[in-house]
Amino acid sequence: MKKNNTSLTAIGLYNQKVHEYLQNTTLDSITQLTIKLFKDNAQRNKLNDAQYNKAVEEFNTQHGYLLLKKGKEYEKAISKHYNYINYPFLDRSAMKSTMDNYRQYVHTYNQQAIEYNKAIAEYNKTVISPNTPTLAQQVADFTKKHRSEFATIYNKGVAKFNAQKNANYIAKKRKPTIKYTTELLFNVLVGFYIAQLKQRNSYLLEINRPTSVLKNALPKLTIDHRKLATHTIAEIPRLAICKKTAQNHIKRLREANILINYTYTNQYKPIMVNFHPEILTILDGNPPKPKRIENQFFKQENWKELPDNNDTTRTFLLKEKEIKDCVHNTEFQKEEFICPADGFYKNTTVISKKTTTRPRQTFKAVKALLPDFLKQEK
Repeated sequence: MKKNNTSLTAIGLYNQKVHEYLQNTTLDSITQLTIKLFKDNAQRNKLNDAQYNKAVEEFNTQHGYLLLKKGKEYEKAISKHYNYINYPFLDRSAMKSTMDNYRQYVHTYNQQAIEYNKAIAEYNKTVISPNTPTLAQQVADFTKKHRSEFATIYNKGVAKFNAQKNANYIAKKRKPTIKYTTELLFNVLVGFYIAQLKQRNSYLLEINRPTSVLKNALPKLTIDHRKLATHTIAEIPRLAICKKTAQNHIKRLREANILINYTYTNQYKPIMVNFHPEILTILDGNPPKPKRIENQFFKQENWKELPDNNDTTRTFLLKEKEIKDCVHNTEFQKEEFICPADGFYKNTTVISKKTTTRPRQTFKAVKALLPDFLKQEK
C-alpha cells in the first residue's frame, strides 16, 4: 500500500487496468505461449522502454490487457506548502503580483460590503428613539464606548444591546468600502516592506545569523503614520496627505483584513502589521554569496602584522643591503655629493656634477697665516 504522499503515473494507471483485467481472466496455454513469444522477441530486438510500451499497447489492443508496461508507476506528490522561507524578499514581479491580488481582494470585499450595507439599511429603518432619560443615557454611553470599533464588531454589540431592551434603539454601522486612493497608500506600504526586508536580511547576514523565517510568521511591517503621510520620491510627495488621513486609510485596510495582526504600543511608537497571506506574494531566495577577498574592505583592527621577509642574517645579503641602504640614505645629498669615481671610471654613474669649491688662496696669503718660526726659509 503506497503512502498518501505518492500518486500513480500514466504507466501506473495503465498497469492498474492490467491487474484488474488479469484478476478476472484465466489464461490458457495458447495465450501464455503468445505472451512468452512477445517477450522473447522484445528482448531479442533490444527494445527500449518507450518502444516496448508502444508494442504492449498494440498487443493488448488485440488480446486484452495481458501485458504490463515498463517504467515508473508511482511518483512523489510535490507539496506546494512548506514551513520555512530561507531568504524572504520581493522583486518587481512579486510587487506587481501583490498589487494584482490586492485589487482582486478589494473588488470582492467591496461587493460583499455593498450587499452587507443593504441589510444594514433595512435594519436601521426599525430603529426608534429612547423613551426615557435613563435609556437615552445608556444608548449614549454605548455609542461613546464602542464608536471606534469596526462595523462588524460594533454591529454585533448593537444587536445584543437592542435584544436586551426588546427594541432597536441603536442603529448599526455601515461597512465602508475601499476607495482607489487607498490603493496608492497600499502601494507605498509594499515599497516600505521591501526596504525593511532588505535591511533585515542584510543585518542578519552581517551578524552571521540565518535569514530563514516561518511562512506563517513573516516579519511585520512597521508603519509610522507621519512618515507615511510625508513620504516622497525624488523630493516629490507621493501621497500628500496628513497624518490623520493616513491613519484612516490604515484603519480601512485593517477592517477589510488586508492588514492583519495589528500591534499597538503607544502613540509615540509606530504600529506593526502583517499583510494578508492571500495578497502578499513573498519570494524565497538564496542569501547572496560572500564577496571575493580582493573586493572586501578590511578594518584596521583585522590587519595582521607579517614579518619582513627582506630581513636576513646571511652575510653577503647583509652587505648588499648595507650598500643599498647607503645609497638610499644619501639621496637627499645629491646636490652636494661628488662621486669619488667621477672622472676616473668610464662605467661609473655620475650622481651629480654640481659642486661647491672654496676660492683658491695664494702661497703668500697662506704663508702669512703661519707662525713666525715657520715663516723663516731655510
